[in-house]
Amino acid sequence: MQLLHQGARGTMAKNLREVAEMAGVSTATVSRVFSRSPLVTSRTRDRVMQAARQCNYHPHSAARAMRRGRFGRVACVVMRYGGKGTSHSTYTGYLDGATDELADRGYSAVFEPFHIDVRTKEFLEPPQLFSELAVDGIIGIDATGLVPDHVDERLAEMGSPVVWVNREPKRGVVCVNADEYGTARMLTRYVIEQGHRRIGYIGFVADHYAARDRYRGVLDELTEADLDTSALHLARSKWTYPGIARTVLVRIPRPTAAICYNRTVYDGALHVLAHEGARMPDDVALTYFASPWEVQYRSSFLTPMMEIPEILMAKRAVDILSELMAGGLPPDHATPIPGRLITTDTTVPQDGNLESKR
Repeated sequence: MQLLHQGARGTMAKNLREVAEMAGVSTATVSRVFSRSPLVTSRTRDRVMQAARQCNYHPHSAARAMRRGRFGRVACVVMRYGGKGTSHSTYTGYLDGATDELADRGYSAVFEPFHIDVRTKEFLEPPQLFSELAVDGIIGIDATGLVPDHVDERLAEMGSPVVWVNREPKRGVVCVNADEYGTARMLTRYVIEQGHRRIGYIGFVADHYAARDRYRGVLDELTEADLDTSALHLARSKWTYPGIARTVLVRIPRPTAAICYNRTVYDGALHVLAHEGARMPDDVALTYFASPWEVQYRSSFLTPMMEIPEILMAKRAVDILSELMAGGLPPDHATPIPGRLITTDTTVPQDGNLESKR
């Protein structure tokens, strides 16, 4: 073992010198380039990287980790309620933001799915992350519900700093969330400003702050505007989206606008409107809370939407995690991040601005 290790070091040192000679710099400068030191100019970095490619040189990451006592890796823990093969598209924006920001800081991301039983909240199988400490920090991503206490306990035992994104707030846990309440009020205010007075909300009851705060934001904004709130609906099951939408859209008088919890609820609402022979947005204007990828590939420019700040949340989480990995103290409170309103023109029926609570 010792001979192999020495041989590996000798080979690495020889290649390192070759890169330095070809680039016309010192071996220390080459080391700084591969450790992403800010002391190296972009011109020197490009020259060293070109020489490294010509020499077919690749730094020995394991040996570097042993010398520095750091791995250069951060685990992205993804909470999944279900077994292997279970996926949630709502993670896309968070992962995009986290991986891009980590790469800029010289870290690679290791994805670690935590498969949790929906009923018992226990692990369906032990996560690989707990078998060995091989990361410098951990970013947790939650998009479906509460994080069980035993997950927090196991992560704390590892001794690595942990920052969560989009989870139910909990004392002692560092978390970056969206300003769901303020964002919901912003979206509702926009719909009101478009002339709508009969406004519905299509959502569901869930163990997540977003489901609760979006409803509260819509309710408070309508109440403050002295408008009818009878068309706000929270369903117990989030899997019957057309049924949820029918409760709001098939009523007399029908709302002239409806705010949907997410894209799936919005699709259910479109299905109901088509079945009822109603048109969007001429008869009912719909809007929903959207992930960044949904905004980027939006299929209709007739639909205003509220973009959830998933990428900004992930980048802020990386900022905090970097401070913690450098020995800093956790923040007392992470300010919630507001969403971005994507506007468009909506059509209000002739009597849409005549209906109020009075």
